[in-house]
Amino acid sequence: MIENAVRLLREGRVIVYPTDTVYGLGADAMNESAVKRIFEIKGRERGMAISVAVCDVEMAREYSELNELAERLFVHHMPGALTLVVKNKKLPGVLTGGSGTIGIRMPADEIALGIIRGLGRPITATSANVHGRPPARSADEARAQLGDEVDLYIDGGERGGEPSTVYDCVSGRIIRQGSVVIENYL
Repeated sequence: MIENAVRLLREGRVIVYPTDTVYGLGADAMNESAVKRIFEIKGRERGMAISVAVCDVEMAREYSELNELAERLFVHHMPGALTLVVKNKKLPGVLTGGSGTIGIRMPADEIALGIIRGLGRPITATSANVHGRPPARSADEARAQLGDEVDLYIDGGERGGEPSTVYDCVSGRIIRQGSVVIENYL
């Protein structure tokens, strides 16, 4: 399953995969045409940013600029339901929505982490849904919204979590409050 997902991602294809919160819509984050396909599948405007998932802090450092606060939050909360907005280092600009920043998270899910490790670089970490609709909590919910546009659905069972907390480490503000409370670490 993981090997097949990695092979498809290397070919520029798109997958749906489970995370610790909801299902994600994944593409090789370094493949700009695959990332553009994510926008098309979701019906999302290109000017909106798409987060990425990494498998460890080293990968986060390689693809983004973690400031001191981001490092501290990463160490205390990853893997987990937290997305850190940091300065982009070398990910395609289409992911940043023109902002120069990128959302980075490390999901607490062995399937997701196995795919990222196997690929050796970040994958997109946007929720598996049509833009504006509720995020999919199962592979079946994702399939009902996205249909045949996706090349592989990985069924990891029902997910009951709410989307991740999104914290902007550049501007110092919470963009979306999720299950992770970070005030004690600021």
